[in-house]
Amino acid sequence: MGPVGQKRCGNRLGGQRTREQRCMPSVTYDGRSFMIDGRRIWIVSASIPFSAIPRSSWEDRIHAAKLAGFNTIEAPVVWSRVEPRPGQFDFSGDGDVKHFVQLVSKAGMWCILRPGPYIGGSWELGGIPAWIQSNPDMKLRAPSQPFLEACSRYISALAHQLSDLQVTAAGKGGPILLIQVESQWACSHDDMAASYLGELNRYFRESGFNVPTINANNLWQGVESEIDCWVGEKEMLATMRQLTTVLPDQPRLVIDFGPKAPGRVGEPAGQAIDALVVQREMGEILAGGAQFNLVPFAAAQVPGFWGGQSHTGKARFLTPLSDLHAPIDVLGRPTERYHAVRAVATFASQFGKVFAHFDPTGHSVVLDPTHPGGSKQGRADFGPTVVHRRGSQGSVVFIFSDAERGTSRSRGSLSLLLSDGSRLPVELNGGLVHWCAFDMHLAGRSVLTYSSLCVLGMCGQVLVVFGGAGTVGHVAINGSPLEVEVPGARTPLVIKHENVHIVVVSDALLNETYIGQDAVYVGVQSISAQGQAIATGKYTRIAPDGQVSTGSKGSKKARVSKLNVGAWEAAQAINHADGTNPRYATIPGPGKLAELGATQGYGWYRATAKMGSAKKVKVMAPGSEDRFQVIVDGAPAGVMGAGPGAEPQLSLPMKKGDRTIVVLADNMGHACEGSNVEWRKGLCGALWEVSPVKLGKPKLVEGAPMQPLSFRAPLFGIRDDDQTHPKRASWTIAHRRKTPLFMVMDGVPARGLVLVNDVPVRFLDAGESATITLESESLKRGNNVLEFAPVHEFGDEEAAERVVAHVAEELGSSVSLWEGVDELTSRSGWAFAKWERPADSAYGPAPKAGEWAGPTWWRVTFDRSDAGDSVVLHLSGLTKGFVYVNDRPVGRYFVANADGTPVPPQESLVLHASMLADGANDLVIFDEHGGNPGKCRLTPERPEDAIFAAG
Repeated sequence: MGPVGQKRCGNRLGGQRTREQRCMPSVTYDGRSFMIDGRRIWIVSASIPFSAIPRSSWEDRIHAAKLAGFNTIEAPVVWSRVEPRPGQFDFSGDGDVKHFVQLVSKAGMWCILRPGPYIGGSWELGGIPAWIQSNPDMKLRAPSQPFLEACSRYISALAHQLSDLQVTAAGKGGPILLIQVESQWACSHDDMAASYLGELNRYFRESGFNVPTINANNLWQGVESEIDCWVGEKEMLATMRQLTTVLPDQPRLVIDFGPKAPGRVGEPAGQAIDALVVQREMGEILAGGAQFNLVPFAAAQVPGFWGGQSHTGKARFLTPLSDLHAPIDVLGRPTERYHAVRAVATFASQFGKVFAHFDPTGHSVVLDPTHPGGSKQGRADFGPTVVHRRGSQGSVVFIFSDAERGTSRSRGSLSLLLSDGSRLPVELNGGLVHWCAFDMHLAGRSVLTYSSLCVLGMCGQVLVVFGGAGTVGHVAINGSPLEVEVPGARTPLVIKHENVHIVVVSDALLNETYIGQDAVYVGVQSISAQGQAIATGKYTRIAPDGQVSTGSKGSKKARVSKLNVGAWEAAQAINHADGTNPRYATIPGPGKLAELGATQGYGWYRATAKMGSAKKVKVMAPGSEDRFQVIVDGAPAGVMGAGPGAEPQLSLPMKKGDRTIVVLADNMGHACEGSNVEWRKGLCGALWEVSPVKLGKPKLVEGAPMQPLSFRAPLFGIRDDDQTHPKRASWTIAHRRKTPLFMVMDGVPARGLVLVNDVPVRFLDAGESATITLESESLKRGNNVLEFAPVHEFGDEEAAERVVAHVAEELGSSVSLWEGVDELTSRSGWAFAKWERPADSAYGPAPKAGEWAGPTWWRVTFDRSDAGDSVVLHLSGLTKGFVYVNDRPVGRYFVANADGTPVPPQESLVLHASMLADGANDLVIFDEHGGNPGKCRLTPERPEDAIFAAG
């Protein structure tokens, strides 16, 4: 067992105990489950990214999760949101984590706190504040003293807000049950893990947190007092069985379960993973004797400039929408996935006592549901996988079907041979997982002997079961059998049997069946937190004592909600673009945006190039990240950098004489994952005129294996004994000039080390890109050797040889070398201007189409007729930029290149009702390429099918 929190009972001095001396609850655990004061509980959790959801919607999202059967809410705390500047904490508004946790408590649910400091997700740096990188001695997610001191300050501030809301707190306490420390710290550098993760745990303990701490490191690392949890969404049954073997004394908890689908700029929205596949994986977790936390439960629109980007892939920039296929969408509407996960989550939480008492060692040999095998002509096909889990409070048989066999309407039937030799016919529902319950206590003296229909849950004396319409189900209570036919109509079948009222619905009607605190409702859209039915027609209500009544709510007339939109006005940023704006201030040279006072968003750089003759110049900005719109003598000349419509090297038409170069630098956010997150934002170095160096195809050469962790740590996904392969991809180049070389690596095909003359200079993950500057001082005057040494992880040696050869072949087309010809701005005076909204007086009538294709500010005023409406801004006609409403930052958009070529997948931004005024609203748009909002649409939205706590 792992006790955390100590009971304090009694008064040694005698007499009446004070309030502070009451018994404090304790949280313990064993190989079956967690326990509160010895009472077993079963965690069925949903993650809600509250920092990216307006405060006014928090209660709605929590209610939607509870209505879906979840009994726990995971709360990821974004450090950068609550400490926007060093030492200045802001727990107000959408950063009020205390209020969010109190709402979880109000809903009667537990809370898993995920405070990081790194939480991952779509936030830049995984939630770590970007200002941390202003200290050159700071090393993120490592035992760097400046970083640890910042973590300690943050954790102490968090404890001041939340320590009295722990389950273990004296007095009333609160819902916080567990605390997750860090996230996916997957590096096997043991000393560093002990120093970093151990210190974080100490900070949490010393600041007043005393509930159990958990990790999400997939057994890579952990601290002795932590509970090891899992991250994943595939092959769950096999994984949970392995965890039982490896960690027999710990409960199994998949702390990050669920397929993620963030929007990637430049990639079409991918097809959602079938909701029934997600449901089946949840069933595998339960069959493996494990609990789960669904991430994410609700989609969110990451506000302002807080969004991050992926560190790998061609489409690394992320749209503001955190997930394209979450169970609850950004407007609060349930998706197909919502109803699929609701069935499993409701069953798991309603009968948590059964799951919490499963024998953790009772895993019999079964057909692997993920790899059931193949069939040959003339031989029988494989049937479904049957997994039986037993415990002292009952048992469950899970039946897993293969998505490739059968259809959603016909999964077939089978017969279960029970322990007494009798048979239980089972007609499978339309899903990929079917469950049959045995020997479960229901209410009073009633025991569910068996049910061939899937059990949803209970309300008083009412038991809800479901199956395919027209199928025959078999239910026995107290040993008394009952045969029922699942109705196909919208009216449920209600039968009293052995003092239990059995409600039978079809799996098609399950989406409209909800179990509330005071009744079961069939034929409704949802129910409010107060138990009010939300419906558009007739519905059935079954009270806890089995009394059946009907209700009716007339179909609501479509609300006519109008927006009165004024005329668009424009403020063209011409004097910023041509460098004449008086806001430009002299700076010593190019530098990071943050160092120039622009911690987020854009910044304007101005320089002068002295040209001896007119020519086209190939230019690049090595050592700088993201995107730069380059403007020469006031005329847009192209976009340099990464992403759609941008070029790594840009050809500039330069006339003779002094030419003014203005660069609009765009900080697209730091990486939210990976080992290389210390990116340089802004124009951090000179603009170089470059010419290509012919590299040719690399050769495979022998080299001494190297350990990546001896070069740098932590490196995530790397183990202590990992080495590079003995063969490397190698280029030999001669460089006799005193100018630097720039090695551009565009999505390397494998992870490995980049070496220059046998000295490692960079580690790259598979799919990662980088521009590496090779200064002339570090190069030999003769031949130099550039190499890429992939990490040896390819199985047997023959397979490894083939993979290394493939890596070398791919590098031949993904690596280029450029020679610095001249520092284009070496004799220039530099200036910088902050990117700021113009004064009201700068706006005027919208320009004619084609008049100006450079950065432009747009403004319009609109009124909405219904104060409850959110407004969706459809971005037709725009290109790339940013949106404000009523002086509040809404978010980025990237819907087209400068030439108008569409860029998927984003099409809109939501202006949430909480951002809008009852009267006039001021909408401001900055478009980088002069896109015209004349085709934009503002649509009022208050979706009737969204789930609201207030009904």
